[in-house]
Amino acid sequence: MSKINVNILRELKSSKARFFSITLLLALSVFVFVGLKSTTPDMQKTMRSLYDKSILADAQLENSIGFSDSEIESIEKDNTVQTVAKSFQTNALTSNNKYVLNVISNPEKMSKLVLKQGHLPKKNNEIVLGEQLKHVYTVGQKINIKNNDNLKLKQYKIVGFATSSVYMKKNNLGQTNWGSGQIDAFAVVKQSVFTTTEPNILQIQFKNLQGSAYQDKYEFNLRHKVSHIQTLLNSLSSKRRNDLLDSINEKINQAQEAQTALEKQKSLISDDANLEVLSNKQKDLSTQINHAENQKNTINQLNYTAQSRGQFAVGYNDMGSDANRIKGLSNTFPIFFFAVALMVSFTVMRRMVEEKRIEIGTLKALGYSNHKISSEFYLYAGLTSVVGTIVGAGLGLIILPKVIFNSFAANYVLNDVQLTWQFLPVCIAFGLTLLSTVFAVFLAIRPLLPQQAATLMIPKAPTTAKKILLERITWLWNKLSFSHKVTARNIFRYKGRMWMTILGVAGSTAMLITGFGMQQSLNKMVPVQYGTITHYELLGVFNNKANNSDDYIQKVKSDKNISSYKSVYFENVTVAVPHIQDLQNVPIIVTNNNNLSEFISLKSKNNDNINLKSDGITISSKLAKIQKLNVGDYFTVKDAQQNQYKVKIANITKNYTGHAVYMSHTYYQKVFHKNYDTNAYLIRLTNSKKSNLVSKRLNKVSSSVTVIKSDETKETISNILKSLTKVVWVIVIVSALLAFIVLYTLTNINVSERIRELSTIKVLGFYPKEVLGYIYRETTILTLVGLIVGCVGGIFVHSYLMTIITPENVLSVPGISWHIYAIATLLIALFTGLVAILMKRKIDAVDMLEALKSVD
Repeated sequence: MSKINVNILRELKSSKARFFSITLLLALSVFVFVGLKSTTPDMQKTMRSLYDKSILADAQLENSIGFSDSEIESIEKDNTVQTVAKSFQTNALTSNNKYVLNVISNPEKMSKLVLKQGHLPKKNNEIVLGEQLKHVYTVGQKINIKNNDNLKLKQYKIVGFATSSVYMKKNNLGQTNWGSGQIDAFAVVKQSVFTTTEPNILQIQFKNLQGSAYQDKYEFNLRHKVSHIQTLLNSLSSKRRNDLLDSINEKINQAQEAQTALEKQKSLISDDANLEVLSNKQKDLSTQINHAENQKNTINQLNYTAQSRGQFAVGYNDMGSDANRIKGLSNTFPIFFFAVALMVSFTVMRRMVEEKRIEIGTLKALGYSNHKISSEFYLYAGLTSVVGTIVGAGLGLIILPKVIFNSFAANYVLNDVQLTWQFLPVCIAFGLTLLSTVFAVFLAIRPLLPQQAATLMIPKAPTTAKKILLERITWLWNKLSFSHKVTARNIFRYKGRMWMTILGVAGSTAMLITGFGMQQSLNKMVPVQYGTITHYELLGVFNNKANNSDDYIQKVKSDKNISSYKSVYFENVTVAVPHIQDLQNVPIIVTNNNNLSEFISLKSKNNDNINLKSDGITISSKLAKIQKLNVGDYFTVKDAQQNQYKVKIANITKNYTGHAVYMSHTYYQKVFHKNYDTNAYLIRLTNSKKSNLVSKRLNKVSSSVTVIKSDETKETISNILKSLTKVVWVIVIVSALLAFIVLYTLTNINVSERIRELSTIKVLGFYPKEVLGYIYRETTILTLVGLIVGCVGGIFVHSYLMTIITPENVLSVPGISWHIYAIATLLIALFTGLVAILMKRKIDAVDMLEALKSVD
């Protein structure tokens, strides 16, 4: 082995601490960068694989009475439609009143089931349940469901369990007017079990849809095609309403003509018995007419709706949003992380070359070429980059995607994540590590190689001594001890070391504050929203056109568990945001009383109370933020039939979970061109634990549409935030590791560079504690300055990253509490102390005579 190679091995052996600290620092940075960059593609590939395997429909069409053959034919002939699959669907309640099921016919063409146990239904009395209920029922067990006019049977034998790409969530599969108002699971039966012959669900595959799920090209094109098919449905539903109304009007006319004829007969008959018979016939006809009039009310509300995957497939949008948030995080967080790591490694590698000045001169004197001399340093630097990249990328490609995917998947019925090889992020990471090591060596060694060997073998002349600013403040300087004066001079004399330490500690501190601050912000959202803004427990929605809508109103007024209530108009609309794939669902609440404070606190940014105005809406803050809207601006909302309404913003109210729009009844009538007629109640309970009981009572009224419970909304948001919290813990842990490695590396450099100084003061008789203080006093001061800078920087980094990681309908609670700063400070202090203990051994082991040998 050549002498130069032996020298390289000796250098690696003698500087193990430096080599491993830089390698770990680079590995940690690569781990974060590659891991986060790999997570979104891995999540999307996993979901796409599921959708492709089950042939998830592009869109779903739905109505309440079923599609006729002629309507289906019209849809199939549309030039955007490739395939149409018929399906039957109804909701049912288990006989024990515990679970609400969304019962569907076995899908054969699209949105197929993935059987996990047992077999698909072969007989009418067989049923397959979603895995949401696998912990409750077993294969072979009988399940009874309450009377449902849409199903022929009440009892079924469970023959299997399955998952579906339409029902991916573990709970809360949608709203219904059965039970407590929430669908708990899906169930599959044979199509022949349904009493109707006209399917009420049509699943669609479109032609010429480019791209894949979650790609902008696919999602925006799909949105356009769904809008197109909705226009067709509006035409079909209008024709169906007119045909049904004509038929009913004809029956009403016939009944009225029969009544007129009976009235004439009654005038010609004097026999009481015959008169009574005719009167009874008239009563029957009046009943038929009343029933027909009620049917007309129902028919007038008949609408056909088209929904994209993101609207009918429960969990589709959520998983897409989760993946996009990680993508946003991967584009930002590693920048802050890499900036700290690369700055430290860049400085360390340059210092290493500068330390070897005399060795370079010696090698030149021995006749080694510049290329041979520099190869030692390039090999050392390249080795740290290669090892750091291999370790970091290897762990990042495997560990981080699994951890993050499993965090989100905890709320879903999904398989394990499918890992992919992400070549580009690995190459970028490797390039950045080379930049911080090999390029640093190049910059440091380039000015040394042209110099003469004799010049290099003489130590570099020290910089000219200058007074520091503190020396000019004589009254303070004179009071300082000798040791403190030396510390002050050393801090400002070596400005590069000073800034590296300050910025390194500041960056690590900012990352810690950001991580802990994000966790705190996520944990505060639900308590703040439902403690200071939302005060109602239930939102009961009913059909105000139903003939028994008064029964619902009486049920609300008479329930002793209800402490107060307010009648409002409620409607869900959608808002398209240009840079967001998902349509944003926005509930509208309209009231004829401009003050909602007992049920909802509407507060401005300045915490002033907001009253609804007659010339505009009040919009929630996150919706205004993602739409980039201000007071006085206009934006467009769409109802389920894609009718567009342009509304003006009069106020923006604080709201942390979910979107919302609040309107006065006068502005609603002006914009929507409809009469104001309440169809919902905001309800406060005497005891929030009674929400399930009251919900079930309200849903028993046939005019009930659904009951939305605040508890369920809180649980849904909490589950999302819980998943994000696990991701934040990853940020906290890697930030803590970064802080420790940075402090260790910086302190190790400081000690290594100043061995001769330490040996000198040891020879001069300094006590061991004073020798340690010589180093750590300086480190402590710079660390404290770095902490202060990091605390300030953490505020801005936290604020920025919170906008990245939170969902589109969630607004982060501003501010970071003092104990977050305290925790970050304590961790930095702990790491500093731990590093001091490790460095003490190195300082104690210094050979003073060897270190002070002349280099002349």
